[in-house]
Amino acid sequence: MNRKDLILQNHLPTVMAPKYEEITPCEMGKTRMIMGHDGLFIETIQMWGRLIKKLWQSDRELPYGVVEEVDTFRDIVNSLWPIMHEEVIPHAAQYAAKRIEWAGQIIYTPEGLKYLPLNFSATGVKAHYELPGLPEGEQYVVDIHSHHEMPPSFSDTDDQDDRGGVKIRMVLGNYRHIKEANTHFFQWKCRYTVEGFFFDWREYGSEN
Repeated sequence: MNRKDLILQNHLPTVMAPKYEEITPCEMGKTRMIMGHDGLFIETIQMWGRLIKKLWQSDRELPYGVVEEVDTFRDIVNSLWPIMHEEVIPHAAQYAAKRIEWAGQIIYTPEGLKYLPLNFSATGVKAHYELPGLPEGEQYVVDIHSHHEMPPSFSDTDDQDDRGGVKIRMVLGNYRHIKEANTHFFQWKCRYTVEGFFFDWREYGSEN
């Protein structure tokens, strides 16, 4: 096999789901494709969660086993409120009040999720940063940036940045400061990014 093909297939292999026995578990920190009886799936398992999502629906039954979708990334998103309330929203609001973008990260540690401030440069339309290395046993989980008063959306640049790797991406926007209640309000969008495939979560509002 060509060396380049070997590298690609080792990075993102495709396996056939057995029809009469259990499929071999995916390795920790790896991502793979699975061909099932009704279509093609992508699976990833990270220290902080596991995801299986269908990519393609077959028009006919294929001679492979049943594959069921799994989503424990949802547990991460559902558990973010304390960090959002105490760390993310206050920091993003400071920049949004000046109509400047903001960026931050949430990482997985053996003790749980943790907010990680970033050194970044930002304008009203872009935030630039480089991620520092993490100690063994820690992993980047949620990439967050703010669009201040502009609507929350994923740009073509975001799509290019998310072509590789596995993470949860969140963008804040439509910032409002409600002076009477001293409340900072953002709408936000969230998606899972798995080796260039995007899976929208949902959109909702958050206050602090």
